[in-house]
Amino acid sequence: MRRFFVFLLVMLFVVSIFSVSFAEEKVLKIGAAVSMTGKFAREGKMIMDGYNFWKDYVNNRGGIKVGDDVYKVEIKYYDDKSDAQTSAKLTEKLITQDKVNFIFGPYSSNITYATSNINERYKVLMIASMANVNKIYTRGYKYIFAVLPLADKYMAPLLDFAKNEDYLNPKPKSVAVISANSFFPLAAAKGAVKYAKELGFRIVAFDKYPADAKDLSPVLSKIKTRKPDILISAGFYQHALLVTKQAKELKVTPKILGFTVGAVLPDFRESLKKDAEYIYGPEWWIPEMDWKCPIFGSTENYVKLITEEYGYVPDYHVAGASNAGVLLELAIKNAGSIETEKVREALSKLDTETFFGPIAFDKDGRNIKGSGALVQVQNNYPVPVYPRNMRGWKKAVYPMPPWDER
Repeated sequence: MRRFFVFLLVMLFVVSIFSVSFAEEKVLKIGAAVSMTGKFAREGKMIMDGYNFWKDYVNNRGGIKVGDDVYKVEIKYYDDKSDAQTSAKLTEKLITQDKVNFIFGPYSSNITYATSNINERYKVLMIASMANVNKIYTRGYKYIFAVLPLADKYMAPLLDFAKNEDYLNPKPKSVAVISANSFFPLAAAKGAVKYAKELGFRIVAFDKYPADAKDLSPVLSKIKTRKPDILISAGFYQHALLVTKQAKELKVTPKILGFTVGAVLPDFRESLKKDAEYIYGPEWWIPEMDWKCPIFGSTENYVKLITEEYGYVPDYHVAGASNAGVLLELAIKNAGSIETEKVREALSKLDTETFFGPIAFDKDGRNIKGSGALVQVQNNYPVPVYPRNMRGWKKAVYPMPPWDER
């Protein structure tokens, strides 16, 4: 009998060891089709850095505790080659073959529009880190949640700055807007025109050009004749480079020149050197913000940790991707489960502050609480110039000096 009890105790010990090992080996599988090649490769690399930093931070601290289980995070990547249909096919592969639990979104609203059809069909949650065109969120979909506020509000910090800062002399009164003919730029451009009118600015031009344009001199020549105080250029990185180079060639010198993408990107400043100086960029997030975070502690701590890890100061692309992970982690913890419907319900009720800023969702997954800021390139660095309540705030250099006086 004694031997039997000894045997039983040994077996119970062995079973307990295997049970603990099993719990420790649980994996939360996340899939992401992102742009590693093609026109969005630069931005794709940044959001991968953001996703990976969150994943490593979680795993290095033991994983995500869900009830009695602990989940380590694994992210499966595929290269969507900056193509919407390729991204959609790869998203389907992640769901049907790789059996991921959740999807992290690709770069760009255009690509996300296509991929979100897939995760909605299979009822797999997507956290869209870089997709904020309203069209994505007007289809009644239940399985997509946005990190960023809507694109039509993107240029608001620049226009608020131009309207409210009393040290700007002479005060800007007229606005011209040009835009690449693509989802996000057009949404931002149309929103800028609408908001500028509401603030009392006079719109002197609103022109679109093909997204693959290589020469914008006709558009910029027209803008030059209108002499706007403010020129807003809505597009992506390649458009910002082209507009800046040709604006210099044509001596188009508004008092304020602002881009949707450009000012915060090191490559932009490195490529243009002194010609990048004094350019403005509204941003959903900058490192100088001061938010609290239940995962990273604060904006300042997040910036410190990721800068130490990757050797560069993150912009909103990187931070937005990390925040996708934070939101998923918070929802899983609140749900006490990784089951899709429970996590979706927890996300829909989320109303919190993270290192990225305040966030809450409407019934269609839009972020309705996001904030924004305005930077200007000064001495080869994007410094915060609006609003004034940020670390490192500086007065803007206004009006923008002529190109040949830099």
